[in-house]
Amino acid sequence: MEIAKPKSLDGTSLLPQVSDAAAAGRNAVSYNSKASTIRTTTHRLIFHKGGTVELYDHTTPEGETKNLAASGPELVSELKAQLAKRLGK
Repeated sequence: MEIAKPKSLDGTSLLPQVSDAAAAGRNAVSYNSKASTIRTTTHRLIFHKGGTVELYDHTTPEGETKNLAASGPELVSELKAQLAKRLGK
């Protein structure tokens, strides 16, 4: 069953991901006045307003307990660019 999107709304439906957790989707992005974050299937990057960066690898046992930003500058740059693009910066 297809649900029609109201013409007054702009965006992409999340129904495919809600219906099937394995469905392809976009990376999750979040922001507030103090930090922005992007979450991929394997990593999470947190970029703080003051310039501090956190990078975590969710495929390792350490998860979000070991900040890998200093040892992964290429990935930090890539994810930071994706985050900026998604936030329109």
